[in-house]
Amino acid sequence: MSLLNLGRKKKEALKSAEKPIVVSAPKKLAVSTEKEKKGASSVFAHFIERPRISEKATTLATESCYVFEVSRTANKYLIAQAVKALYNAVPKQVRMLPIPKKKLFARGKLGTTGGGKKAYVFLKKGDKIEL
Repeated sequence: MSLLNLGRKKKEALKSAEKPIVVSAPKKLAVSTEKEKKGASSVFAHFIERPRISEKATTLATESCYVFEVSRTANKYLIAQAVKALYNAVPKQVRMLPIPKKKLFARGKLGTTGGGKKAYVFLKKGDKIEL
């Protein structure tokens, strides 16, 4: 094989690589019909795992603050969108807290609790969420 053949292959590869790449525009997340609204609620549904029902959470619910267990990848914006989609309530403020893992010793075995994340969702005075 000669050096000339290698140069030709390289030039042909460069010519084929110079073709323009067409990128499609991202789709907008617009909700207009009932089916799309249900689809939007299912998009955000996996961020809120369950309401956190405890003594503290029930006392906070009287002050328009609701506590949810959320996924570890969720952020404030996604939780606000999920509350809008699932409960038709607009949050005024969202606060996030990590739940640390804890060590357990039960029935002679060591174990840990799962840990995770919880979110405090504050609503306006008149708004309510039915849990």
